[in-house]
Amino acid sequence: MFPIGDTTVQYNVSDSAGNFNDSCSFVITVEDIENPIIDCPTNVTSNNYIGEGYGLVNVSTDIGSPNATVTWDPPVTSDNSGGLVTVMSSSFESGDMIPYGTHTITFTATDPYGNSDTCDFGLNVEDNEDPVLVCPPNITTTTADGSNRAFNVNWTDPIVIDNSDEDITPISKYNPGNNEFDIGRTDVIYDAVDSSGNAGTCTFIVTVTDPEAPDIIDCPMDIIVNTTTGEAIAINVTWMEPTATDNSGETLIPVADYTSGDNMFVIGDTTVQYNVSDSACNFNDSCSFVITVEDIERPILDCPTNVTSNNYIGEGYGLLNVSTDIGSPNATVTWDPPVTSDNSGGLVTVMSSPFESGDIIPHGTHTITFTATDPYGNIDTCDFGLNVEDNEDPVLVCPPNITTTTAEGSDQVVNVNWTDPIVIDNSDEDITPTSKYNPGNNEFDIGRTDVIYDAIDSSSNAGTCTFIVTVTDPEAPDIIDCPMDIIVNTTTGEAIAINVTWVEPTATDNSGETLIPVADYTSGDNMFVIGDTTVQYNVSDSAGNFNNSCSFVVTVEDNERPVIDCPNNVTSNNYNQTRFGLIVISKDEGNSLATVTWNPPVTSDNSNGIVTVVSSPYESGDIIPSGVHIITFTATDPTGNSDNCDLSFRVQGDFMFVANLVSPGIYMSSIGSGDATALTFTPAIQNVQLTRPVAIDYDVTTSALYWSDVTTSSIEYYSFVKKQHQVLVSFETGGVDGLAIDGIGNKLYWTSTSEDRIEVINLDGTDRTVLFDMKLAEPRAIKIDKVNEYLYWTDWGPGNEMIERAKLNDLNATRTALVTTGLIYPNGLVLSVPDGKMYWCDAGTDKIEEANLDGTNRTTILDVTGQHPFAIDIYKNYLYWSDWIGGVYKVNRRTGISSNQSIDGRLNQPGGLYIFTDNVLTIDCPTNVTSNNYIGEEFGLIQITTDEGSPTATVTWDPPVTSDNGTVTVVSSPYGSGDMIPIGTHAITFTAIGSAGNNETCDFYIKVEDNEDPVLVCSPNITTTTADGSDQAVNVNWTDPIVNDNSGEGITPTSKYNSGNNLFNIGSTDVIYDAVDSSGNAATCTFTIIVTDSENPDIIDCPIGMIVNTTTGEAFAINVTWMEPTATDNSGDTSVPVADYSSGDNMFAIGDTKVQYNVSDSAGNFNDSCNFVIIVEDNESPIIDCPTNVTSKNYIGEGFGLVNVSTDIGRPNATVTWNPPETSDNSGGLVTVMSSSFESGDMIPYGTHTITFTATDPYGNIDTCDFGLIVEDPEAPDIIDCPMDIIVNTTTGEAIAINVTWMEPIATDNSEETPVPVADYTSGDNMFAIGNTTVQYNVSDSAGNFNDSCSFVITVNDNESPMIDCPTNVTSNNYIGEGYGLVNVSTDIGSPNATLTWDPPVTRDNSGGLVTVMSSSFESGDMIPYGTHTITFTATDPYGNIDTCDFGLNVEGKI
Repeated sequence: MFPIGDTTVQYNVSDSAGNFNDSCSFVITVEDIENPIIDCPTNVTSNNYIGEGYGLVNVSTDIGSPNATVTWDPPVTSDNSGGLVTVMSSSFESGDMIPYGTHTITFTATDPYGNSDTCDFGLNVEDNEDPVLVCPPNITTTTADGSNRAFNVNWTDPIVIDNSDEDITPISKYNPGNNEFDIGRTDVIYDAVDSSGNAGTCTFIVTVTDPEAPDIIDCPMDIIVNTTTGEAIAINVTWMEPTATDNSGETLIPVADYTSGDNMFVIGDTTVQYNVSDSACNFNDSCSFVITVEDIERPILDCPTNVTSNNYIGEGYGLLNVSTDIGSPNATVTWDPPVTSDNSGGLVTVMSSPFESGDIIPHGTHTITFTATDPYGNIDTCDFGLNVEDNEDPVLVCPPNITTTTAEGSDQVVNVNWTDPIVIDNSDEDITPTSKYNPGNNEFDIGRTDVIYDAIDSSSNAGTCTFIVTVTDPEAPDIIDCPMDIIVNTTTGEAIAINVTWVEPTATDNSGETLIPVADYTSGDNMFVIGDTTVQYNVSDSAGNFNNSCSFVVTVEDNERPVIDCPNNVTSNNYNQTRFGLIVISKDEGNSLATVTWNPPVTSDNSNGIVTVVSSPYESGDIIPSGVHIITFTATDPTGNSDNCDLSFRVQGDFMFVANLVSPGIYMSSIGSGDATALTFTPAIQNVQLTRPVAIDYDVTTSALYWSDVTTSSIEYYSFVKKQHQVLVSFETGGVDGLAIDGIGNKLYWTSTSEDRIEVINLDGTDRTVLFDMKLAEPRAIKIDKVNEYLYWTDWGPGNEMIERAKLNDLNATRTALVTTGLIYPNGLVLSVPDGKMYWCDAGTDKIEEANLDGTNRTTILDVTGQHPFAIDIYKNYLYWSDWIGGVYKVNRRTGISSNQSIDGRLNQPGGLYIFTDNVLTIDCPTNVTSNNYIGEEFGLIQITTDEGSPTATVTWDPPVTSDNGTVTVVSSPYGSGDMIPIGTHAITFTAIGSAGNNETCDFYIKVEDNEDPVLVCSPNITTTTADGSDQAVNVNWTDPIVNDNSGEGITPTSKYNSGNNLFNIGSTDVIYDAVDSSGNAATCTFTIIVTDSENPDIIDCPIGMIVNTTTGEAFAINVTWMEPTATDNSGDTSVPVADYSSGDNMFAIGDTKVQYNVSDSAGNFNDSCNFVIIVEDNESPIIDCPTNVTSKNYIGEGFGLVNVSTDIGRPNATVTWNPPETSDNSGGLVTVMSSSFESGDMIPYGTHTITFTATDPYGNIDTCDFGLIVEDPEAPDIIDCPMDIIVNTTTGEAIAINVTWMEPIATDNSEETPVPVADYTSGDNMFAIGNTTVQYNVSDSAGNFNDSCSFVITVNDNESPMIDCPTNVTSNNYIGEGYGLVNVSTDIGSPNATLTWDPPVTRDNSGGLVTVMSSSFESGDMIPYGTHTITFTATDPYGNIDTCDFGLNVEGKI
């Protein structure tokens, strides 16, 4: 460690003879160019602190000011020099008044050597005070003429006061002198917002009243309607309700004693009156119209819904269904008469057609029509659908059952014969039975078939009968697609073949059945032993016919290898250890070989036969040389199937790997010390296909052999532990000539001659990286110096022949050419790091050479003219190299002596060469220290404390433990046991050097900690007072504490408070100083500063007086709200003014109430300057509940929201009394009530009335309710002048009397109406049938009261004679002709008489009744004598009226 400044370093040396030299010294100058460290304040210490956001510290302005007084702790500084650091700020100091806005305060720290650093402290001064507004008083005005609004109301804008001193203009949605206000109350709200977004508000009220009345528009015209269906009145007559408009813009609805769609009107005229008023009680009753009700409704006729006879079935499709009488095609049907009614209440007559109840009705569908006629001639009809059904089934008699056989080769029999069944049915119809089978033309399948016959009559009644046809089958099935013989292998791991599959044979049969042949083995679900097995298939059909003609042979062969599990260790006593996953075996004592034994492999075979095992190249118990060996075991089962496994181990000792290119392979030989010239090479790996291996290397840490293959363009490896071959890297073209493994770093480096580059990859195949691809021509050999962390390589490219190296941690920057001359083909390279040497062989210069690791001191060891050296490695004092032409050679690297003879001539083109040296040198580092300052261990470090009062620790430890087959020398670096070691972490490296020059190292890690705290001495306590108008004491002074520390460092104590530059709040504040040394040891001291306060608080934002309404339903206002005043105090306390009323939680009686606010701070200072008045007004309407009934005796009941009463007897009015309305008011005062139209006890006319009651409380607030009353008239009218009975004749030529006249009766009624009696016949406009007819007069008033006391009888007599027309000719053959009014005929041949026939006379009668005719002398067909005759016909109608006609006849004789 060197302090800042100049330090001379002196080197001395002396030899074993005591000769001394101190001529070497130099100066180390340490300069401090390191900036000090400065940490800005992270917060402010003044009371106006708000918080942090977006990297800024936020504070608020002082109350009533646009600025903020801000204090903060000074920045914290430190410097590596330990000297005093001075700090300057760029703009404001702590305690300054800083204007509103965002500011960056930059602090600059400068150490004693002029190095400086800065930090920024972002400060945002916010203005959070709201403006205060004073509004004008409330305003009351009226609407403009014809409008619902008041326009252009004037007032003075509010006054705005704000701490920012800004000129703030208040804003509102309403502007004085340019505005519009709707009727009622409008709150005019003014807002004022300062530039910081703080907002204030005030409100005053503009009240607009309305004096104008509404208008009624679209008053309906008079209406004529019919009575409501089924009623003598019209119900729910509808009309377009009139509407109302008003200047107020209200939606007003005119009201009437009748409501459209919800009413009742009696026959006649009724006046409907509409009234309307607006919310200001202005009234309009200018709309009325008349509704006239007429009755034109038909009577109601309900047809019978069922029949009453026993043959009734039910209903369907609108028909009543009955069945025919048993054994008959007809049905006797009876039913109830239809049900009739009429809205008039009169008699309804009914006729039916074409059948009457009790008639015999034929099969089929019939419509029976009923016609109903009411007294007013209105008619109605209904239909009665009747369906007479025939539900009797036909009866069939089938032939007997039949049995037969299939036709040959068929599954059927055809054309079986039988006789059709006989059919009998009640309908007497000729019914033909049907079936899906016809006799003599049919097909029947094997087995039983039911032949079913059906017979259906015209009414769809069905009968059936069945007989059986049985068909038998005598033919056997056939098997087809029988499988061929099958040859299969045994199932894996079994001595049998499991689940052999084949295509199952199928079967056919004349029966058409789906038959499946069966066998004792099933395809896909079976087991067959090794050898031949016959599979037999059989099949039979449902008739029991059998076929076994299908069989085949399944041959099972065993082609499965046996299973062999190799031993995983050796059983001989020379087992040493398992190192890097590989078994290591010691050589026999006094021998260079090892006798090795092992357990035989475990074998098994699916055949369960004997498995023979042979091993290669050694058997258990053989004497095996040094090296890595793979013992391959081959197991063979009785059928010649074989498998193998490997056992790998290493016999202790040194050995060599060589790659051979022409007879491709990698060979191994043990290698001994001394000048032995013979090597015995055996294959190093077996069962791996090699094509042209070149470069090789061995990873001792994983026991894996790596090589490159230029034919396959790959880098591959074989793991002796996993006994696994793997390709690590593949190339598109070319190959790799050099490999170098870093087993510690788990990396593989290689040179690519085809790509001219050097690459590296992790041994797990990841992170392949190109290290060099520039300035390379033909890179070949590559080596790693892990001690010095260098990578070495050779390049034999023409013009680029050289040996280079580069630092592994900075390859490009440290790439250096070591040897650049006298090289042609530098193929092989090897490093001897302990000696500081590198060796190479050159196939162009035919030399073996050496140099220092930095390329200096180059020397030729051996000239090998005539050879082509390729790879080289070092073994103790010898260098071994491979000759591309053939053989492996060695030379003593110390003496250069070589026999120049191949020590193995069996390698015809050796390439890469690697020598493994079995190093037994070990070193174990100390695990702890022996000095008393030991603390413990953590993260692999031994922790030690510094000596008391010193920055160093005196540390001792036990020496490392070593072992070797020779002497061992140990050196440690950079400290030895007992040295004084400075604070910090140190790696102590121990190097063990064997007598053969080999070495091993281990590391021992020590951490020297300084655990002594610094010592601080603080100043005494200080008492002071707040600054005037502030809640703080400013810039209190004291002396910084003194700091002492064992480390000798110059430590500056730190505190959040700085002497002479500070702010302290009221009360006690502990000033704490901290001191921390570079090891993090901390100490502290404290003193107290006491600040007192004597100033009073202020009340701000005192509310102004307000006017409020009473709370709904109460005589006071509840929970009135206002903006609570706030208080400020120099102490910064958040004091809350208190009052006897709280905003939002209070009650105020009607009238004026004073609210008083007081406040005091924590020091007891008092302020009572704030009070205001709350005025409570009652604007709530009283509550009125109308009467719900009347108390007079004419009360009837209620309906449709109306109270119903009857008129006084004989009068059109009703005297009505009721209880007065019930009232209440939130004020508790007297409520007066007025009614709009009638008072209790008034005589109220017939009709519907709305009586409105208005209630007024003591403060002029009003409310109304409506009382609906309907006065009903229950008295029926009287009929006077009812006509007497009348007798008349039929009208000429008619069966009726037409337009009979009489004096119509009249009626009177208490309602003073003039009702008109009505009848089903009208005088002078009528028709009456012969006989007696009663004429009934009825009358009803507009209230629906009815009188039917007037009736009389009209008797119509028929006194009109019938009419008769005599025959005009005769119809017999003796007719001659007519003359002189006579019909002339001749006598019968040979007779004096004539047999005559004639058509009967034609008659008709006005009555439409039967007319009987009598002749006076002869009848048609009589024999009439010769001469002239007059035949008189007399016609008589049903009422005895007669008429006659004459028929003149002249009978002439024939000559």
